[in-house]
Amino acid sequence: MHQNTTVDAFQEYLTELNEAESKLTKVKLDLRNETEARRRLQENLEKAERLAVGLGRRPFIAMLIDADADCYAVSAPSCRSIITFAQS
Repeated sequence: MHQNTTVDAFQEYLTELNEAESKLTKVKLDLRNETEARRRLQENLEKAERLAVGLGRRPFIAMLIDADADCYAVSAPSCRSIITFAQS
């Protein structure tokens, strides 16, 4: 009888070990999925930040040219040199 209970206990431990290995595999897969999702989210956030910085620089200029005008009013310092060059 003693040998029979030892075998039963051993089989029970093996069953528990198999269940634990199964759960561990599932947790590893979940962790991998979460890591990949976080990485994609971080990449999207970085892209959005770069886009926001690019929009903040205002890389475009709008210019109105009037051939009959005698006077120009310019408020941006970077545009003054362009207008001065165009007038000469």
